[in-house]
This record gives sequence, C-alpha cells and structure tokens, in this order.
Amino acid sequence: MNNLPAPLGGDQAHGENLIMGYVALATFLTSHGFPISKSSLQKFGMPSAGGLGPPSEGRWGNLPAFRQDRALDWARSRIRRTRGKPAASLAPVADAPPF
Repeated sequence: MNNLPAPLGGDQAHGENLIMGYVALATFLTSHGFPISKSSLQKFGMPSAGGLGPPSEGRWGNLPAFRQDRALDWARSRIRRTRGKPAASLAPVADAPPF
C-alpha cells in the first residue's frame, strides 16, 4: 500500500486512495509522468470508445471514482513501442551536366 497523500478531489475508502473525477485524475496522472488532459480522459471513458478508459471503482454523484494504482496501471498499459525507422539516406548526387 502506498503512503501517497490523496490528490485533489481524492478520498480514503477502505485504505485505498481514490481519485474523484476526470480533472483530479488528469492532474494525478500528469504529476506521475503521464501527461493527459481531462477531455482526453473523458473521451476514453465514453461508452462509444469501447471502454478504453481507466477502470473506475464507481461513482460519487456525477464523478467517477478511480483507484490510484489501477489508474497508473492503465496509463502504463497505453505505452506502446515505436517502430524504429531507419535513418533517412541522402539521395545520390547527380553528376554535373557537361557544358
């Protein structure tokens, strides 16, 4: 169990740090090296996005509640490898036309 203080909008429930709402979640993830905006998180959380957003524990009114460890696991799972592109080679230089 981590001893991090609850972030803005967070609460303690059964020993777990909860993050309440997408604004607080965006702030938390950004502070842990995963820069993301509130609107991007909201888009990922839309049902039409196929459940690609971070897993929520439930809702407090209109605000989704997220556990810190699960939110960080979700952010880490979104890291993908880049395909290494070979260095661009220079085009061959054409011989100068004879004059």
